[in-house]
Amino acid sequence: MQRQTIKLMQIRTGILALIVLSLLGCGKSDPLISRAEEFFKLRDDGNLVEARKIIAPDARQWFETRTGDGQPWNLDGPWMAWDSVFNATREYRDWKSTDSSVSVTAIEDNDFYRMIERDPQPVELTLYFNESGKINGYLVHSEANSPPKDDFSEFTAWAAKHYPQESMYLMPGGKLSPRNDRPMRLRRLLYEWRNATGRSEID
Repeated sequence: MQRQTIKLMQIRTGILALIVLSLLGCGKSDPLISRAEEFFKLRDDGNLVEARKIIAPDARQWFETRTGDGQPWNLDGPWMAWDSVFNATREYRDWKSTDSSVSVTAIEDNDFYRMIERDPQPVELTLYFNESGKINGYLVHSEANSPPKDDFSEFTAWAAKHYPQESMYLMPGGKLSPRNDRPMRLRRLLYEWRNATGRSEID
């Protein structure tokens, strides 16, 4: 009886070991996802020289849908300066891959969101790789199901009333622009608006 009990325990232990090994095998990192993780870490750490080594010379960028020729992309666009001025951070989750692409949900937060009382926003980022393992495409797609709730409309109304010319410069055509010195000037005006309306300070 004791021998049977020991044998049964050995069988169960063997089965458990196989399950663990199977799970470990399933958890092995996907080479393409590892490549994408490396790229995003380099970019987010500000190591753009090394990050650009992973990007193909003909890389393109799209917003919302991957249609048309897109825009040239090499981490030198104006939104990079915006991210720097507003201290953007991202948390990555739900990595997925195909034979030639990697998609991930990035929960983005920055001082601009905090200053207008907007919660961190999810965006889906997709990297497309060529046969050489270089990134030749980048798609940014919002995952928000509805317009975000914030106080931005209150800020724009205040800015239009008190600083109409500055407001038009910062938001040509009524839309935010990251070009030239606009991010820093927008940040200063947001500080003034928060102070003038009794809102708490943002570090």
